[in-house]
Amino acid sequence: MNTIAKLVVANIITEATTNYTNRYNNAKYGYRRLTFIQEGFCPICDANSDSTKAKYTANRLGQVGLYGWIYCNNCVKYMKQAYMNKELSVDHLFKNTYNLHALRSISFWRKSRSNKTLPSYVVTDCTIDSVLGDGFFEHNKRLYINLKWTTNKKNEIDTTLVKSVPLSNVIYFNNNINWKFVWNSILQRSKCDSNNEWVTKWNKLFDIEYTFVYKWLYVKKAIYTFNYNFPLSGIINILDYWGELCI
Repeated sequence: MNTIAKLVVANIITEATTNYTNRYNNAKYGYRRLTFIQEGFCPICDANSDSTKAKYTANRLGQVGLYGWIYCNNCVKYMKQAYMNKELSVDHLFKNTYNLHALRSISFWRKSRSNKTLPSYVVTDCTIDSVLGDGFFEHNKRLYINLKWTTNKKNEIDTTLVKSVPLSNVIYFNNNINWKFVWNSILQRSKCDSNNEWVTKWNKLFDIEYTFVYKWLYVKKAIYTFNYNFPLSGIINILDYWGELCI
């Protein structure tokens, strides 16, 4: 190969590498609030385009805060890679993963922090809230779930309430659900399910919650062995003192 041909090939490789790197970085750092944006311009390839679209992340920041990317047809792969990197890095699961029929009506044990005079009780017919917060998230090395429900109690501050509780709380009071199957389904619905580090991280958090549930199942079994008619109110009083399922 003569010198001119070598230079041409080298320039092509350099240009291709530079274009890829620039677009990759523009997508990686281009996550922003998609308001007051320039129409017909793709910030990933830094060029005007008639095919620009908006992609919002499937979490609170994307659905409520309108955060995401503007991209054109030529930059789809860069946007998809940036989207996956964002999902890998956050401390919560994206909404599309847990939008399951099995989770459309769930119960949990509520211990009110805002109203200390309100006795603890089991709330039924809750849904997962992903508006005021993300549905599943990590906090203090525990796995939490955001729940929303309506109430007609006169001493409540509103008719629609939202609360975050450890997932173990929900697992314990919804033993009709096959939680290991549901949890695997949640992770498999993510585009990150092939990333072993990501899957291991979330599975460890789930296993911690399951450990707490097993503790309570042993307690429950011991209680009902002693007294089969032991009331639910008594179980809740014990939970109040132990506290692992509501902290």
